[in-house]
Amino acid sequence: MITQPFDLNFLTAVLSKPGTRYDHNEDAYRLDERHGLFLIADGMGGHRAGEVASSISIETLHRYLIKSAPDQPEKAIGDAILEAHREIRQAAEQEERYRGMGTTVLVCWILLDTSTLWVGHVGNSRAYLFRQGRLKRLTEDHTMRNEILRAAGAEAIPSDRLPPPNVLSQALGRGAVIAPQIIHHDVQSNDRILLCTDGVSDILTDEELAHLLQKGDQLDETCEQIAQAVEGKGAPDNFTVILVEILPGATSRQKTLAAQKEVTP
Repeated sequence: MITQPFDLNFLTAVLSKPGTRYDHNEDAYRLDERHGLFLIADGMGGHRAGEVASSISIETLHRYLIKSAPDQPEKAIGDAILEAHREIRQAAEQEERYRGMGTTVLVCWILLDTSTLWVGHVGNSRAYLFRQGRLKRLTEDHTMRNEILRAAGAEAIPSDRLPPPNVLSQALGRGAVIAPQIIHHDVQSNDRILLCTDGVSDILTDEELAHLLQKGDQLDETCEQIAQAVEGKGAPDNFTVILVEILPGATSRQKTLAAQKEVTP
C-alpha cells in the first residue's frame, strides 16, 4: 500500500489482480491526481502482447493528455485515444510477436474548476457514478452482444443465441478505424466514481456494486470488498478497480493497493 498526501480535492484507491485463469495481469492503470487523470486499460493478445498493448495505451494517453489544454477536453481525449491506437498498431507492425494485440481503454478526466467529469473509452471497461445511494453507468460496452441488442432490442434475441459478453466490437490496436465514446457529467462533493475492467463488471451486477459502494467504508476497504466479491465468484479474468471520491475540502490522499501494474512516467 502507498499513501501520499496531495493538495487536491480527491480521495483515490486502486486494486488490480490477475484472474485465476492467468499467470500474469494484462491490465494497466494510472492515477494522476495532480492532473485529475485516471486511466485503465485491459490488454489482449498472446505471448504477453496484451500486457504490451495496455502499457502502451496508458503511457501514450497520459503523456498526451498532461500536455493538452483543458479548455477542449473532448477533442484532447479523442485525439489521445486515436494516438494510442496508432502507436499500438505501429508496435504490432514492427514486432511479429505483437501482431493482433489490442486493449480496451478508459479515460476519466476530472476538471475541478468546472466541476466536470469527462469520460472517453473504447471497449468494455466501465465508468460509473455513485451519488446519494444511486449507481449510474456512464459508459456503453463496445461488444458484439451490446451492438446486437441495441439494433434488435433487448427482448428480440434469446440470451443463449448472443455472443459472449467479452467479444469486443472495437478495441485499440484492432482494425483500422475506432470510434471512441466521449461523454461528460457534472460532479459534486461526496460523489464516488468507479472505474473497472470487465473482470469486475462481468462478474458483479450493477446492484451488487451499488450495495458495496453504499456501505460507506474507506475507499481502500471498498476496493478490497469488491475484490473479495469477485474472487468469491471465481475471478476468472484479470480485474482492476479504481475508486475516486470528490472531497468537499482541499485535502486528499492517494491509496494504491496491489500496485503491481502501474505504468511509471
